[in-house]
Amino acid sequence: MIERSVWFRIARGFAWLILVLSLLGLIGGVVFSARSVRQYFKGEETISASDVKTAIEGRKTGTAGLEGSEASSGHLDSKAEGQLTTEAIDIFNLLPPESQSRFGGKERVRLHLVMSAGSVQGGDVNAQVSFLQEMKKVLADLQPQDRLDGVEAFVRLRQKNKQEAAAKKLVAGTELLVSGGVVWSLATLITLVSMVLALLAIERNTRGRQESS
Repeated sequence: MIERSVWFRIARGFAWLILVLSLLGLIGGVVFSARSVRQYFKGEETISASDVKTAIEGRKTGTAGLEGSEASSGHLDSKAEGQLTTEAIDIFNLLPPESQSRFGGKERVRLHLVMSAGSVQGGDVNAQVSFLQEMKKVLADLQPQDRLDGVEAFVRLRQKNKQEAAAKKLVAGTELLVSGGVVWSLATLITLVSMVLALLAIERNTRGRQESS
């Protein structure tokens, strides 16, 4: 009588408490894991014309432009070279005439743009082309007199965004491993507690039938 009225009640109450807390923890772990997954696959932030304008204003006291940017375009196949050259020339044509001639003309600007795309995006030619296409779109939204400074501002912002995205991805990966382990542990605990409750219910029903008979 004492075992059934006291021990079983305490055991069931404790098991239900553990089950409820585990379910709440599981829900929280799933939500946290989902946030980490989104952050892991989010990638880099996009750059807008307003971002570039802000960066240009922050550099007004210094010397902006393409000074000292001697570069080599590296060894690319003719198709890749053609794609990058096309985008670089389109960007060059967006610059006002005084900016075009100020820093050595079309070839030097082209080399600088190709170098910048390679330094930010690595050896992926498609990513380099996308980089120049995005730059061209942003520069088109700027005033002509701001476009030369906008080239440098865009490169700096893209480098910053790439570094921040890599850092966030590393943190998100770590959080995902931790939260995944927590979710797995809680799911296992919930399964075990559910089995305990089922066994307690079976034991109670069995004893009740024995006593009634």
